[in-house]
Amino acid sequence: MKLYYHPVSTTCRPILQLAADSGIDLEFKLVDLFKGEHLSEAYCAVNPSKQVPVLEDKDFRLTESASILRYLADTVDSPAYPKDLKQRARVNEMMDWFNTGLYRDLGYGLIYPQVLPHLKRADEKIQAATIAWGRDRTRSWLTILDEKLIGPRKAFVCGDSITLADYLGAAFLTVGDVIRLDYVTTARSKGIGERKVIIRHVVRNALIPVVTLVALQLPAVFGGAIVTEQIFRVPGIGSLLIAAILANDTPVVMGITFVIACLVVLFNLIADILYGWLDPRISYR
Repeated sequence: MKLYYHPVSTTCRPILQLAADSGIDLEFKLVDLFKGEHLSEAYCAVNPSKQVPVLEDKDFRLTESASILRYLADTVDSPAYPKDLKQRARVNEMMDWFNTGLYRDLGYGLIYPQVLPHLKRADEKIQAATIAWGRDRTRSWLTILDEKLIGPRKAFVCGDSITLADYLGAAFLTVGDVIRLDYVTTARSKGIGERKVIIRHVVRNALIPVVTLVALQLPAVFGGAIVTEQIFRVPGIGSLLIAAILANDTPVVMGITFVIACLVVLFNLIADILYGWLDPRISYR
């Protein structure tokens, strides 16, 4: 499968996260948004809407982020997209809430008119009014998300486990958290080009929660193999653990548990190292 993408795009990043967490093999085709490659005739033949992402699976093509997430999740039976109809309906509901509610005002009303030249209004008064409207609407959506949809008792938007709605929502929210912080304004005031501001400052800081999410989920990939290996009769660490438990083979069970614990520590260590690289303000001295 081939994915046309750009790492800055908030609609591409949830797909990249899901693919990394689920071990989905994708062929990546970079579409440089800052060079306008998405507006070229060659790319318009791929997606007439002139947007990323696009997923190609042989002769089948999808051009919408949420649909791509659902399709990829189903290809690997990801637990992030439950089979239970009610649970799946809840995930779909929250994905639509992020996509058609929050993202509409946060992205196209508040953020993009400030960072993407082709979405900036020509008239300064209209530009200011657009941003003010987007800011007010975004504040309302975020209040609902914080107080009603997640609240103090839920770890994730659809319950106690991560779902596609979390992948989508996290990607939408991270750029909004950093787009107007002081270091972005300072970089612009130094005359740094908009592309470098986005890639070097905005995206690097926005990746911090993404790194956290991936680091926490990667060890679960090894644990999730237990179910997969049992269903498909694939020899691996999961089936070995089940066999050891049934045979009361304590040393093997302890060894596998130790390996999984080491993986959790290792991926968290990698995440901590990446934090320092992504954000120079983080120091371990």
